[in-house]
Order: sequence, then C-alpha cells, then structure tokens
Amino acid sequence: MKCAWIYGADQLMIDYHDKEWGRPLHDERGLFELLCLEGLQAGLSWKIVLNKRKFLREAFDNFEVEKISQYTLDDVEKLLTDPRIIRNRRKIEAIINNAKIVNALHERNESLDSFFWGIIDNRPI
Repeated sequence: MKCAWIYGADQLMIDYHDKEWGRPLHDERGLFELLCLEGLQAGLSWKIVLNKRKFLREAFDNFEVEKISQYTLDDVEKLLTDPRIIRNRRKIEAIINNAKIVNALHERNESLDSFFWGIIDNRPI
C-alpha cells in the first residue's frame, strides 16, 4: 500500500518511497547521508533534495565522515560555487561540523547507529 503523498509524484519520489522511506537503516554512511540531507532540506522540499542527491554525493565525497571532517574553509568556498548542489554556507558548515562530531564518536568506538537507534528505542545514551 502506498502513502497518499506518493500519488502523482515523479519516479524519483516513487523510488524513494518504495525503497527507502520508513525502512530501518543501520549503515553508518547511510545514516550520516540522511542526516546531511535532512539538514539541507530545511526550508526546501524533499523533492529538491532528492533531485540533487547524486550531485550532493559527488560534492561531499559520498558522505564519508572521515573525509568531510577534514574539510577546510577552501572546501566550503569550493562547495559554495557548485551550482549542482544546495549552496547555503550554514548548511554546508553544519555538515562538516556533524562529520567532526560523528568522527569523534567513531574514535570512542561508538556509532551514529547506536546513538540514533538508542533514542528511537528509548535506551539511555
């Protein structure tokens, strides 16, 4: 059964609905990507984000936490000139900051997966 919001949607939204939306995810890179995409979506439609997802993956090193946590001001400036992505300085800086935080979790042998699912499962963090 499909959700009401999917009727009349384009194929990209239908594929997202059928293959990703509402499905548990435990992959660290995938969780970080969704965290980034949700942040980028603020004030925009999810359709805009999905339409740019391929380019966002390219621009942000496939959302690899270790790589993004090393980004510099030069990287931010370069991203701000990429017309294929959502070019908002604060959102880009938030992605880099979140990568640093997730990287710190990993250095303590913790995971984004346990952090998120601990909240969802109502476990102590």
